[in-house]
Amino acid sequence: MIKLRKKTTATLLTAIFTITAMALLVPLMAKPESFTLDYYQTQFQWRGNLNEFGSWTYTNMESWTDSEYTPTGNVLHTYIEYSPLVEDLTGESNIYVHVKRTDLWILREGKITYKYELGYGPYTVVNFFRGYMDFSDTPSQDTFTKGVFYQWVYLFAPESEEVQIREYIDYAVWDPVMEGWLIGFSIYYQDPQIPSPQHSIAFPGPLTSFPRPVPANIYNHLDL
Repeated sequence: MIKLRKKTTATLLTAIFTITAMALLVPLMAKPESFTLDYYQTQFQWRGNLNEFGSWTYTNMESWTDSEYTPTGNVLHTYIEYSPLVEDLTGESNIYVHVKRTDLWILREGKITYKYELGYGPYTVVNFFRGYMDFSDTPSQDTFTKGVFYQWVYLFAPESEEVQIREYIDYAVWDPVMEGWLIGFSIYYQDPQIPSPQHSIAFPGPLTSFPRPVPANIYNHLDL
């Protein structure tokens, strides 16, 4: 299995999610060829189990990583896994689609649902992913110019269960727009070389102006 590995936090703990190429049922002669990207990743993240909403919990400015993709036409197929393992995982398959109007490869409706008893208790958690990748030509290491990746972590339970929720996540924030508890948010920059100057971004609060993963056709909420 071809894997795209990202050093990032997918749950409230130090989880690492892995994107792998989705298996394709195609004839042997038409088997797509994967390609690998080596890039420098900058991460900004907030996690509601560690500090109040309004400032970053963690910033990683030193992360070289590599990724593998499998293109088929104007689509890059991906598959997301979690470590540590979660339960009742659905929605792992995600795709980047090339959009001629923007000439970008845009992540389409990335949405994963799971349960993680150790960190969240019996509640269902949904990760929303949005973002894009920019290539100057056919996707490859040589043509990669930039990537931006957004991640929201929501715990879906009634607002009335605040006491129970805070037994697991002290600083969970009730979001009336999403009708769920916001417990995590991350932004990832992906660059072919170390950016100079380094990326810097203020926390995008307060909640009244906070970006949300809706509608799904918005892929670059902060114009990064």
